Amino acid sequence: MKYIIILVCFFTVLYALYVVLVNVLKRFSYAVNRWFSFIALLTAGMVSCLLVPFFIPNIDITGLTRWYFALIIIINQAFFHYTQIFPRWEKKSPFLIISISAIPGIFTFLFTVASDAIILSASFDGLHIQFIYGQFISLYLSIFVLYIMGTFLTLFYKVRRLENTSFRYQLFYVFMGNHVGALIILISFIIMPYVFKRFEYHSLGISSAAFLLLYINNYAISDERYLNFKEFYLKIAYYGVVLVFTVIPTYWILVNSYRYFVAGGQIPAVAVAFLNFIYLILFTRVIQPYLERLIKREYASLEKRFNDFIQALSQVEEFEGDPTYWDRFFTTTMDSLEYLFNVTSASFLMYNESEKAFILSHTIGQMPQVKRVSAGDSLVQLCQIVKSTIHQSLFYTDEMIKPFDDVLGLVKNNSIEVILPCFDQSGKLIGILFIGPHKKGRPYTFNEIEFMELYRVKFNNALVNSLQIEEVKSKQIGEHDNLVVSAIKNSIIPRQMPYIEHIRISSFFMNNSNLGGEFFNAKVLHKNALAFLISDCSYSGVDAAVLALELYAAFESLSPIYDTPEKIMQLLNWVVCTSKFTERYATSFCFTFNSEALSLKYINAAFNPLIIYEIQNDSFIELDTKGIPIGIEKDFIYESKEYTIKGPCIGCIYSNGITGAVNSNGQPYSIGRIKDLIRLHNSESPALIIRRISSDIDTYTSNTAVKEDISIIILRIE
Repeated sequence: MKYIIILVCFFTVLYALYVVLVNVLKRFSYAVNRWFSFIALLTAGMVSCLLVPFFIPNIDITGLTRWYFALIIIINQAFFHYTQIFPRWEKKSPFLIISISAIPGIFTFLFTVASDAIILSASFDGLHIQFIYGQFISLYLSIFVLYIMGTFLTLFYKVRRLENTSFRYQLFYVFMGNHVGALIILISFIIMPYVFKRFEYHSLGISSAAFLLLYINNYAISDERYLNFKEFYLKIAYYGVVLVFTVIPTYWILVNSYRYFVAGGQIPAVAVAFLNFIYLILFTRVIQPYLERLIKREYASLEKRFNDFIQALSQVEEFEGDPTYWDRFFTTTMDSLEYLFNVTSASFLMYNESEKAFILSHTIGQMPQVKRVSAGDSLVQLCQIVKSTIHQSLFYTDEMIKPFDDVLGLVKNNSIEVILPCFDQSGKLIGILFIGPHKKGRPYTFNEIEFMELYRVKFNNALVNSLQIEEVKSKQIGEHDNLVVSAIKNSIIPRQMPYIEHIRISSFFMNNSNLGGEFFNAKVLHKNALAFLISDCSYSGVDAAVLALELYAAFESLSPIYDTPEKIMQLLNWVVCTSKFTERYATSFCFTFNSEALSLKYINAAFNPLIIYEIQNDSFIELDTKGIPIGIEKDFIYESKEYTIKGPCIGCIYSNGITGAVNSNGQPYSIGRIKDLIRLHNSESPALIIRRISSDIDTYTSNTAVKEDISIIILRIE
């Protein structure tokens, strides 16, 4: 028991200090995080009081216990104030009320430390601290209970009255978790010692409750936009059950076999090991998978329904060109929302160029009041800024969305829970999908919001591709395939590359083939992150160009949450595998660059490696990983690696078309020539290096025809 108490107290102190560091270093800009770091620091001191007697036996136990009781009352008071200012975006209690409510706790703290009126004396028996209460312990306990009730009532009021209805459910889970911790404290701190004079559970109960409260509330203030307490508690329960069912039975087998041996019995060690082995195999193969399915059942159900939606969407292509195609398209995509997410209503507004407004195109459920939104409306501005799924809770929790009060009014007055914006390949807003309330009257869960973002990407891609192909088809005169490929290439190849701090990118594209489907682009995810993608869709005419168009649409619709190459490649692979337009695949290379960490994370899906020239070392290295082309296996997990920038460097990546460029003697253009140009002109900008490479290719192939597309990208990182 002694070592269990020491371990639990020790890990609670460590975790409390971790909470302090995280909230001070990463979240210090918010008052609620600063205050909670103060609570965590006090908690570390309070639990340390339980640890000290084990290591310093001669310490003044009575004085230490008084400090311990004083810290408990001040932590209880601080936690009450924490509930008064949580969540950070909600209207806080007036400062006067907070100040007045702090007076009893402060005086009790000083009174406990400075006198024997609360704790008369204390002793340590080697395992527990035992204390004799002073004459005013009833007053102390009354104030203690007062603050606990204040915490309870404050959270209960906010659960009932919080304007952000979606966050009420998360706050309810916080409320329940906190009061489990409070119940443990009441039992171990008041009921057992004060009523039953039992001290043996005190240290373990207080330290366990402190850890639980810190763990729950540190998650609650981590990022209020993405809280998912239901899954959070399910994971805690899952790991707790796994721990109990793996440790306790095996411990029981070992202990009882040892006792049997000590009593004179004979039991082979192999039999004990075999028994443990059989039990663990049974648990990990039967019970644990069942538990995993149990906690993931909501996600698994959503995934199944979403896969059904993808299959239904793929069947719509059979009617492409039919006069009823668009009716079938919107019926398939919109009507499936009820099956996917249990929505009561939804409406899609599509941009009309002649009217310069978004006009109601399709609806399910109750007819919406919003049937027209002008192009200059603040809702349109918000969609252009966010570029991803917007749910009602974000109007309270996201600093970027908070200023759009008029949009919040529109959302609340028209029972809109979620907004899904759709963009064309140039990033222009072309449609707005409004999602109404859930059938059960509750807010949409975190998993449902995640799948709505996937739905938005798929719906957006299908819509853009259909519009693009329809536009291209309307321009077809004469050579059908050549016009389609050329039109798509002209629409997706970027004229200039975006940039962020510490990185500049320039590109060179030589359009030599009517069959090619090469595509490359870069996208700024936020001010410190940039994503880059280059793909070769093989030389298959219209199919290759359409696949490149799909990749372009998916890449352009990336929201800031796709901030790693793993997420981007997984999304693109999923888009290609579930494409209703083509069954082709594409070799690709993707990287993300972080200007703060000066790091480059990358994934290669059977494309050429990224060549890096380290200027200080005068050496070239290749950044490469193993991976199959995207579009072959939907569930393939791509390997990613990270390269840390140690000094100025120049990067180069190229398509296979460069090796198809030959001179008059039939000798192919070599990558070594590009490396020589980079080394020779390493002080120049990417744009100048690109010009030199382009000029060198023209000179080298001056008397021969280049039959394949050539893409070369040069980047400079400093």
